[in-house]
Amino acid sequence: MPMKKKTENNAVRVSKKPKAKQSLRKVTMKKSLPAAKNTLTKPVSAKRQFHLGIHLLIAGSAIAVLILLGIVDRVTFSTLRSRASESMPITIGLEHRNPLSVSLVIARKNEVGYASILSGSDEQIRISVPSEWKRVEVSGAPLSAFAQDIPAIGYTRWTLPPGAGIKMTLDDVPSSLFFESASASTTEINLRTIDLKGLPETETQVILLKDRALATLWGSDEE
Repeated sequence: MPMKKKTENNAVRVSKKPKAKQSLRKVTMKKSLPAAKNTLTKPVSAKRQFHLGIHLLIAGSAIAVLILLGIVDRVTFSTLRSRASESMPITIGLEHRNPLSVSLVIARKNEVGYASILSGSDEQIRISVPSEWKRVEVSGAPLSAFAQDIPAIGYTRWTLPPGAGIKMTLDDVPSSLFFESASASTTEINLRTIDLKGLPETETQVILLKDRALATLWGSDEE
């Protein structure tokens, strides 16, 4: 009889040990799961931060070039939200009485387009541009002095005071510009293009406009 009691006690002892081990295993597995999740998420977030930093660096360097060239300031360039693309030639119309000198800058950076128009005349002039060109800044006169006609046939006519300028964003970056003038006087157009697709490239053309004239942009694209 004493032997039976010992074997029963031993059986009880043996059966309790596996249960204790199983419960310990369950606890350790539950505790290890959160640590595994953390190790998976950390590399992903670090990778995203690295790519974001590279994109900001590239964008910042391109903006700095325009600022150094004196073409656009930080506030103006920060408003460039349009997704522009290259398009067919567009027409720009000019209306004036006396001989006129106009400075025109067209800049592009990837899919963003920008235009700056400055009148060198001592008289009021009118200029017609595509309605998609959105005004972002004026200079040389109060904002109220810049009259805007109701858009017609896809174009908007702006009235510029003497010696005033206007800056715009472009929905489409033109491949060339076709100028038209209804004036009997000659118009001198100082055209400057700034290409920031790769290394910054600038090109200057002087166009003497009498009735009509065509200016090709981004000549390197055709090579």
